[in-house]
Amino acid sequence: SGLDPRARLELRDLLRGLQRSGKTIFISSHILSELADVCTKVGIIEAGQLVAAGTTEEIIAAAGLTRTLAITAAAGLELIEPLLAGRDGVQDVVVDFAAHTARIGFAGTLDDVPDLLLTLLQGGVKVTGAVEGASDLEGLFLRLTRGQVA
Repeated sequence: SGLDPRARLELRDLLRGLQRSGKTIFISSHILSELADVCTKVGIIEAGQLVAAGTTEEIIAAAGLTRTLAITAAAGLELIEPLLAGRDGVQDVVVDFAAHTARIGFAGTLDDVPDLLLTLLQGGVKVTGAVEGASDLEGLFLRLTRGQVA
């Protein structure tokens, strides 16, 4: 916070260099999007209590949270639900035809994303973009905390 763009890049490069040399660095920040670029493990604290700790993958799995895959498609949105119906781990599919997007909620890891996309592509969906959302630190924080203070 309070750093200009160049200083932020320099700090991030410094932290990555320390990380590569095997150093452990503790950072406390409310700017979670910045931390996501340099952290390999996180701890989420609420009201003085550790709510979760580990990699974002470990936290998602331990908390039983679902991942969200946001898809943008030029064509074939109507095919997404039938293609994913009954597929293990897929929990919900919400299609917005006006926006040419779909949101797929699934239980799994980042390793499952390419398989989901391959299913859609081979099934005729013209995917133009895909963004996986559960590893977003801010979203993870909001899903695991209730806004309590100590």
